[in-house]
Amino acid sequence: MKKFISVMLVAAMAVTALTGCGSNSGSSSKKDADKYYIGGIGPTTGATAIYGTAVKNGAQIAVDEINAAGGINGKQIEYRFEDDQNDAEKSVNAYNTLKDWGMQMLVGTTTTAPCIAVAGKTASDNMFQITPSASAPDVLSSGNGNIFQVCFTDPNQGIASAQYIAENKLAKKIGIIYDSSDVYSSGIEEKFEAELRIKDCRLFLKQHLQQILRQTLEHSFRKQKMQVPIYSSYLFTIRKLLLS
Repeated sequence: MKKFISVMLVAAMAVTALTGCGSNSGSSSKKDADKYYIGGIGPTTGATAIYGTAVKNGAQIAVDEINAAGGINGKQIEYRFEDDQNDAEKSVNAYNTLKDWGMQMLVGTTTTAPCIAVAGKTASDNMFQITPSASAPDVLSSGNGNIFQVCFTDPNQGIASAQYIAENKLAKKIGIIYDSSDVYSSGIEEKFEAELRIKDCRLFLKQHLQQILRQTLEHSFRKQKMQVPIYSSYLFTIRKLLLS
């Protein structure tokens, strides 16, 4: 939480230099010139609500602490968060809502696909955008230098995981469960598998999360005597599937 607050402080200070770069001039409502308006987007309902809720609450803590300390150059921060349900179209709609509200900077979006969809909008509006958790490499390339990414990227996660297993000799027989429909999960899996082959680790089992049941998973891993099952997907989804 302290790391997120620090990032938020740096990002919030950037608003000082970017006043007027956002969409405030086109806002449908009159805003207080003595305040900064920061918006946030992420899922607070639906299957991935845990992620958006964490970002929303973390940013709110940061805003409260900044305001309690006197704000930015004496100006207070107004913070508003919109739910996108991890849906690209809803995320764009949320961005437009925040733009009309008078947003000067966007903290978001929380997840990758919506972030890429919104990036084109923020680039056109020259809106300062920082995502705390969208991790695909395409996030940065979707903008025009206005987007900043806090989280490590998917390829780095996959590569580092494989290197750690190999260098610490944790296993030679490895199974992977991943969600082929999810860009986050697939991105990690692809790089993880490629690095495993470089490290001469044997991949004995690879399964698509959406296509298998709990019994199949348990039987497959027992049969192959997997030493390290790598869950390259959202942990709460796997936990619900395997432990229910």
